[in-house]
Amino acid sequence: TNVDQSFNVLPAALTVTPDNTNRAYGAVNPALTGSLSGIQYGGAPLRGTRLGNTTLKPEMTSETEFGLDLRFLNDRLSVGVTQYVNKTTDALLNVTVAPTSGYTSQTANAAKLENTGTELQVMAEWLRIEPFSWNTTINWSKNKNLVTDLAGVSVITLSGFVGSTSSAILNQPVGILYGTRWARNADQSLKFDANGFPQIDATSGVLGDPNPDWRAGFINTLRYERLALNVVLDIKKGGKVWNGTKGALYSYGTHADMDMWSTISAAQAAALKNWAGKTPSSVIAGSTTQKRYYTNSDGTVSFRGKIGNFGAGDVILDEDWYRNGLANGFNGPTEQFVEDAGYVRLREVSLSYSMPLHFLGMQNLTVSVTGRNLALWTDYTGNDPETNLTGTSNGIGIDYFNNPTTKSWTISLQIDY
Repeated sequence: TNVDQSFNVLPAALTVTPDNTNRAYGAVNPALTGSLSGIQYGGAPLRGTRLGNTTLKPEMTSETEFGLDLRFLNDRLSVGVTQYVNKTTDALLNVTVAPTSGYTSQTANAAKLENTGTELQVMAEWLRIEPFSWNTTINWSKNKNLVTDLAGVSVITLSGFVGSTSSAILNQPVGILYGTRWARNADQSLKFDANGFPQIDATSGVLGDPNPDWRAGFINTLRYERLALNVVLDIKKGGKVWNGTKGALYSYGTHADMDMWSTISAAQAAALKNWAGKTPSSVIAGSTTQKRYYTNSDGTVSFRGKIGNFGAGDVILDEDWYRNGLANGFNGPTEQFVEDAGYVRLREVSLSYSMPLHFLGMQNLTVSVTGRNLALWTDYTGNDPETNLTGTSNGIGIDYFNNPTTKSWTISLQIDY
């Protein structure tokens, strides 16, 4: 048996790359914005809200990279590993400016960033028995980034809302989720009010990292004569998303979680309190027109909601807690709607057939059927953990009534001349 085992060690590479993507901003007069908007008032120009900047410089990125390429069994198995470190200076970000300037933001060289990561690729030809073959490619990557300087400020908002933002924060990963949170004791246990309900903290804080722990992709290709089947599977481990859609629907009472109805005993109705500090019995006795609690013929009380326990004893979680209390995305802390956004997605399945075609200079004809985003497995309770409110941008991990990733089927015909 001939076994060919070889390996190559790729030399370390150091590159310094200027990023001139936003060079045009430097030519803008500081008294003007980078563009005029014509969407208002029937197409009349309207001055934008971003202040120009004549002192902008290109981003500069330096990278050191080490690689290893291993090949075995006459190239039927290959393993490639890359380790890299890159540092970016003068990163371009939109920063907030004083409203008295007449603007709200300005693009500036506002940050220094550092990325370290590992990339792994394994390619294997598992089977080669004519006319059948089976090939697999596995890609795995892990990247950790850090904001190492913010030009004297501690937080720059990249996207999001007042209560929940994707931000650049000193000594945190880029895009970190930042917002309102539950008040906690020194041991991180929740602080409770006199009625046993958690309280909102007076200050905002870091809520989670939207960047994944790692990503992986599996590509399997099976061929039989002229027929080929290609299956692509994507995996994302970790990463957080703020489910703002869920928070809003909790307030409206239209989320599926709000489809609940509970019945409690007369003793519970007289003892348990809601977030306003009132028992169901006292609410019923105090008003003949209230429609929150209903007394049944056997003395029990029914209501829309449930009994909950945050750690200080049982409490009534009624409609008012979700609509006007701290259980929704408008009044309550952002923290409660931050979820894990890991997933496994069947990214693509493609079936194709090729045949020779010798007509009018044509050489080959390939017919294929391709389905994309056909299945998703995730613990995320929103419609899609992969979407982002601001699309492809520095700000990530924000879901607020976003559209899910499109599922599609395509049929294609390819002719080679």
